[in-house]
Amino acid sequence: MKHLFRVLLFAAVFALLGRGAAHVLVRIPAGTVGVRAVKWGGGIEERDFGCGLELGIPGLHEWYLLEAGSLALSFAAKPSQPGDRGPLEIRTRDNNSVKIEATIAYRIRAGEAHMLVREGLEKDFKRRARSTVEDALRAELGNLTSEDWFDTDRRLAELARIEPLIDDAFGEFHLDLLSLQIHSSTFPAAFEEKLQEKQVYAQTAKLSAAKRLVEDAGAEAGRIIKETEAAEKKALAEADKRLQEEKSASLLAVTTITARASRYDRETRAQADLRYERLVAEGQLALDQASAEGERLRLAALAGDGGELYLAREAARNLRIDRVELDATDPRVPLLLDLDELSGILIGGEE
Repeated sequence: MKHLFRVLLFAAVFALLGRGAAHVLVRIPAGTVGVRAVKWGGGIEERDFGCGLELGIPGLHEWYLLEAGSLALSFAAKPSQPGDRGPLEIRTRDNNSVKIEATIAYRIRAGEAHMLVREGLEKDFKRRARSTVEDALRAELGNLTSEDWFDTDRRLAELARIEPLIDDAFGEFHLDLLSLQIHSSTFPAAFEEKLQEKQVYAQTAKLSAAKRLVEDAGAEAGRIIKETEAAEKKALAEADKRLQEEKSASLLAVTTITARASRYDRETRAQADLRYERLVAEGQLALDQASAEGERLRLAALAGDGGELYLAREAARNLRIDRVELDATDPRVPLLLDLDELSGILIGGEE
């Protein structure tokens, strides 16, 4: 029982503390910034509170919650949120009226929400921002002429000049300008018709000028083509001439070289033939002389004693007598028994 009593006691204490904390804590949602004021002598605290839970004692503290993100105000034919205005009418420098639709994005400057609350602008800064933008656009866009509105570069340059002016004016309310966009511009119907006629005339003039430029460009292109063709023909003729000259020079060189080669061949062949004939003649002479000398030496050898014996031997070697018949009645026929006389008859001998 004691343990249960303690649990119930602690639960009751926590419940009372939770209910008390719910009354002394303030929740700052995401996308907002909080500013705390102390009612008794403290005033606005010099700090901005981000999202989360902060102390807020009833009767002592007062909280202001402001948008921390991007804010927008529009001048449009169909307003999308409270505080938007219809199209803004601008008087041009040439005294024409133009209606514009624009959107301006801005935000509370970081770290200066407490300053905005201190100056009492927490409920009035949106109206101040709209008035500042409206006055600046009326005053500065009045520098444009009617034709300037149709010149994109001129219009964008003017907006780029106006944005820093608005941003400086926003600084007095602790605001930052994020962007300034003009969506459309509309002139009165009668002026639009005149302007369209003028634009059509200008476009027609530009079209005529463009056609003239095209014709001039075509003529220039034709001239360039003709000049190019002429230059090409000239270059081809010169190239052909150089080619023919080079061919002629090459043919002459080949002919000259061929003639020289032919002459050299003939001269070389003639010299070779002459040398050949001379060498052949010299060789034949040497052979004839050697043959004559050999014959002389042979005859000289045969004329000696040894030569006679050699001839006799050769004669005997070459002698072939198949049959010899002798007349026995002839006194010149030797007797068979006289061998010396018989050999003298057959092979010869001294008489």
